[in-house]
Amino acid sequence: FTRLDCTPCNATVDAVVRRVSAKTDLAADIYFLGTRPSDNAAIQAWAAQRGIAPDLVKKRRITLNHDNATLAKLGRSAGSLPQVLRLRGGAASTVSLTELGL
Repeated sequence: FTRLDCTPCNATVDAVVRRVSAKTDLAADIYFLGTRPSDNAAIQAWAAQRGIAPDLVKKRRITLNHDNATLAKLGRSAGSLPQVLRLRGGAASTVSLTELGL
């Protein structure tokens, strides 16, 4: 979970993208807080700036999504970003920056 204007989030997003790029059995859903459908072009530009390969998006190994209250539905608040969560069996757990190599 990130925002388009969250510069401190970029290192975390980059680490997640590197991990997904390196391991064929991983995927990541990136959710943007505070966006609307009219922001799709800005999200695409953000992905290009982050170096997210279009092929990863086409194959749905990385998805780019509007939050649409997803973070709240997972019982989390948007207090501090970025937030990296692992979903397993319907339960969300926080992934530490150490696990991402940061």
